[in-house]
Amino acid sequence: MAKPKKRCYYEVLGVSRNATADEIRCSYRHRALQLHPDKQAASGTLSAADATVAFQELLEAYSVLSDPEKRDCYDTEHPDAGNSLSRSSDFTPFFDLSRFFSCECFHGSTDPRKAFYKVYGGVFSKIHSQELYFARKLGLGLDPPPPIGNLYCSDAQLRAFYIHWLGFSTVIDFDWLDEEDRFEARSSWNGMVRDLAAFVKRMDWRFFDNDIRRRREREEYEKVRRRKEREEHEKAREKEVAENKEIANMRKYWSTLARDVPFAGLMVTFYEALKDLTDFGKQKLLPSRSDLHVSNSFEGLILGGLAGGLSAYLTTPFDVIKTGLQVQGSIIRYNGWSDALRRTWMTEGLNGMFKGSIPRVIWYIPASALTFMAVEFLRDHFKEKTEDDVHEITSSSLDTSSKIQEAV
Repeated sequence: MAKPKKRCYYEVLGVSRNATADEIRCSYRHRALQLHPDKQAASGTLSAADATVAFQELLEAYSVLSDPEKRDCYDTEHPDAGNSLSRSSDFTPFFDLSRFFSCECFHGSTDPRKAFYKVYGGVFSKIHSQELYFARKLGLGLDPPPPIGNLYCSDAQLRAFYIHWLGFSTVIDFDWLDEEDRFEARSSWNGMVRDLAAFVKRMDWRFFDNDIRRRREREEYEKVRRRKEREEHEKAREKEVAENKEIANMRKYWSTLARDVPFAGLMVTFYEALKDLTDFGKQKLLPSRSDLHVSNSFEGLILGGLAGGLSAYLTTPFDVIKTGLQVQGSIIRYNGWSDALRRTWMTEGLNGMFKGSIPRVIWYIPASALTFMAVEFLRDHFKEKTEDDVHEITSSSLDTSSKIQEAV
C-alpha cells in the first residue's frame, strides 16, 4: 500500500508562508483544541487512530514552523509551500490579543491617556483589516468601523465605537477547519474581540468621572506596584543569599586559619621539645651506650604522634569556636571570636570548650605521627646525599692536587 503523501505544514496549521511566529503559535493553539484525539473520539468525528494521526501531523508541523532554523530549511526544500494560503502583506490574522487585556500596554508611556487611544485604536484597526481581507476574498462589502476617537470626541462617536465592537460579528468563514468546528471557531473569535472591547470600555477615561477613574487607575497601578515589589524583593533576597554565602566563606576561611595556625605552631614546638628531651635523656641516662641507635623515622613516628595529640587537645577550644561561627548561618549569634568564646564559656563551661576533644585527638595522633616520620625520613635521605656529594667533591679535589704536584 502506498504511503500517503505528507500535507504542506502551512496548510496543516492554516497559515500562509509569510506568517509570523505569533500567528503560527495562535493558529496551533486553536487547532490543537479542535484536533485533540480525546475530543475527536468523544464527538465521533474521527476514529481514534485517525484522530491520533491528525494530531501528530499538527504537532510535527508546529515543531518545524515554530523553529526558525527548521522553518528556513523547510522553506528551502519546499519553495511552493504555503502559497495556497498567501495573502496581502498588510494582513495579520488572529494575532495574540491577550497582552492587550492589561493597562501595562499603555501605562509605560509618558502620557498614558494619549497612549491608551493610540494603542487600542491600532488594535481595533488591525482587527478590521483582517476582516476586510476575508470580506474581499468572499466578495462581501464591509463598512469601516467608527474610530475610537480621543478624550475630546463627541458622545455620539463614543457610543458608536463601543456599540460596533461590543456587537462584533466576524465575516471570517474559517473554511480551512472542518465544518463542525467552524461555528466554535467563529464564536471563540467573536467572544475574544467583544471581551477586549468590554475591557477597553472599563478603562476608558471618557466613561467615568474623575474620582472613579482615579480609583480604578490606582487599583491598576497598585497591581503593577505590588508585582514590581515582589520582583524587587526576590532580587534582594537572591542578592542577600549571595552576600551571606560570601560572608560565610570568609568566616570559614578566617575561623579555619585561627584554629590551624596555633595548632601547627604548637605541634612543631612540642615535637622539637620532645626531640631535644629525648636526646638529653640518651646522653644522661645512657652515656656509655654509644652503640645504641634508634631510627630517626621511628622517633618521628612516636614523637610526632605525641606532639600532634597534645596540640590537638590544647587547640580544641579553637575548633569549637570555629564550628560555632560557621554553623550560625544568616542569623548572627556571635559577634566575632571573643564574643563566641565568652558565650560558650558562660553557657557550657570547660566541658563545652573541650567538647569533641577525644575524636580530635584520635584523628590527629596518626596523622601527625605519619607526617613527622616522613619528615625525618626525607631529612635523613637528603643528609646522606649531601654528605656523599661533599665526600665526592673532596676526593676529587685531593686527586687533582696530587696530579698537579706529580706534574711539577
